[in-house]
Amino acid sequence: MFFVKRNVDNKIVAIADVEIDGCDEQLAANHPDIIGFLKSASATQHTALDQLQDSDVTLIRVLEDMINLLVKKNIIQFTELPEAAQEKLTDRKQFRSMLLDEMSTDNTLLTEQSDDDSLI
Repeated sequence: MFFVKRNVDNKIVAIADVEIDGCDEQLAANHPDIIGFLKSASATQHTALDQLQDSDVTLIRVLEDMINLLVKKNIIQFTELPEAAQEKLTDRKQFRSMLLDEMSTDNTLLTEQSDDDSLI
């Protein structure tokens, strides 16, 4: 059993496992309103997690650029960074360089397979 708090539209806005201020209606764990609230909360958390992960990708590049700028201006030394950070930054720089080299030698990103290369 759970204790729930509802808004003016009679929708659950909070769930507690003990009776607390505002959560005074008791419902079974399998009540449709409880299940609906938990599904909605889960979907909201999933969306927030996706957005956080998407922003991580761009933030990584921002941090790389900031570190490069600080090193270039001699504010920090690359060797002052933890060894694991040095390795990751060096790896990413090499991967990006390989990607840029590949793109500069061939302007074609995707090509169709010619008839000679087909399997049929």
